[in-house]
Amino acid sequence: MTGAKLWTVQYDSLRHTDAAVPDDADRLDLSQKIFVTANQSQNFSFAGAPSGSNLFMIFGDPTGNRPFAFLFTAHHLTLRCDGNSEPDAAFGGPLYYGHSLSGLNERNAFNFQTRAVRTLYDALSEEQRRRSRIVGTPGEMLPSIQFRRSDQPRPGLAYAELTPDTRRLVEQTMTSILSPFRREDATEVMYLLGRSGGLERLNFAFYQDRPDEPDRWHFWRIEGPGFVWNYRILPHVHCYVNIAART
Repeated sequence: MTGAKLWTVQYDSLRHTDAAVPDDADRLDLSQKIFVTANQSQNFSFAGAPSGSNLFMIFGDPTGNRPFAFLFTAHHLTLRCDGNSEPDAAFGGPLYYGHSLSGLNERNAFNFQTRAVRTLYDALSEEQRRRSRIVGTPGEMLPSIQFRRSDQPRPGLAYAELTPDTRRLVEQTMTSILSPFRREDATEVMYLLGRSGGLERLNFAFYQDRPDEPDRWHFWRIEGPGFVWNYRILPHVHCYVNIAART
C-alpha cells in the first residue's frame, strides 16, 4: 500500500480578465507551476490517527485493470475512488461524509441532496407523508447502515406505493445524491442496486425529532435490500452509506 500526508494549494488570480467569470480558464493552468515530490518512502496506516487527520492512501495497484482503492480521509469527510477493490460493494465498502453547517443551510456543501429529497417528500400525498414519517432516529455510524434480514420490515414508504410522477422524482433524487461521486462509482451503485431488486425495492423514511412539527426532519433515509443512505440533516450533516449486491 502507498500513502502520504496531503497538503492542498488554493490558487486565486490577482486579476480576473473577465469580472463576470470568477474562475477565468486562462488563469487556472497550474502546469509547470506546482509540483509534487517525495524524498522518502514510508509504510504507515490509519491506525491511531487523530480524528480529523488529513490522510490519503492507495490500496492495491491503480495501473491497468488491477483492483485498487484511493481513500482520502479528513474531518467530516471520507472520499474513495474504487477500482473494484471489494467485489459486489460500491465505493469499496461503507462510506461517510458530512459538513459542519446545518443541512438546511444553503451554504452546506450537500444541501442540494436534501433539497432533492425535500422535492420528493413535497410531492407525496398527505397520507403517504404520514406513513413515511417516523418519530425518533435511525442512529448513526456502522450500526445505522447494517443490512436488514430479508424477513425484517424496512421503515418508511415503499416505492411500490408511489405514483408514476413521484417515481420519476425518485430517479432524479438518485441522480442528485450520486452526483458528487465519480461516474464509474455512481454507475456501480446503480448496477448493484439493480442486482438487489432495483428502485422498486427501496423505502423512504423521514425521521422527526419534534413530533409537533411533522414536516421538519433531522434524518432522511433511503433503504433497500443492499442499499442504505442514512443522512442526518440536523444539527449538521452526517451521512452514512452502504451499498452492496444482496437479494
